[in-house]
Amino acid sequence: MDKLALQTMQHLSDRELLSLNIMDDQAVSKTLFNRYYNKIFSFSNYLLKNSEIAKEICMDVMLKLFEKNNSISLEDGQNLKPYLFRATKNAVLNHLRSVKIFTSSIDDNPSIHGLCDDSLTDAAMDLKELEAKISYVVNKLPEQRKKIFILSREEELTYAEIAERLNISVHTVRNQMAASLQFLRKEFQGVNSLYLLFLISF
Repeated sequence: MDKLALQTMQHLSDRELLSLNIMDDQAVSKTLFNRYYNKIFSFSNYLLKNSEIAKEICMDVMLKLFEKNNSISLEDGQNLKPYLFRATKNAVLNHLRSVKIFTSSIDDNPSIHGLCDDSLTDAAMDLKELEAKISYVVNKLPEQRKKIFILSREEELTYAEIAERLNISVHTVRNQMAASLQFLRKEFQGVNSLYLLFLISF
């Protein structure tokens, strides 16, 4: 790999890197990998409490990013951090759901108990409880703020896409999101959770 090319890529924004062909340019893929892998691994490992599974999930998230880079659009000043953290969170949740389905039959079949990682079932329960609390608080938001928050956090729309869908200005979307995040931070003050911190930080 050309060291000069790699150094050049490090100075490009995420938006500029996405405009290049990630799958055919190792310097581009390595730059994005170095920029984000450790961050999403820490997040995934925190949620799962299992480093090996966290590594597998994060490698899959990065590979999917490389495969679909042409379909990802960023606005000026945006980076991939929110997208990658949401993708990682969704992958973790899918894994925990599969663990939950698998472990639901343990009581009926004790012989498979040894195949289940207790840390994963604990993580699934903790995350489910936290998501229920978040959903309860989000439902306290005024209707438009709640709709904007859900479109941003669950449907992963950009502010411009939300504005177009709701026929409002981007400025209004930005202000409504700021108010929602301020409300959530106040409601969850003192709660120590990396997942919650991610949710209310962008």
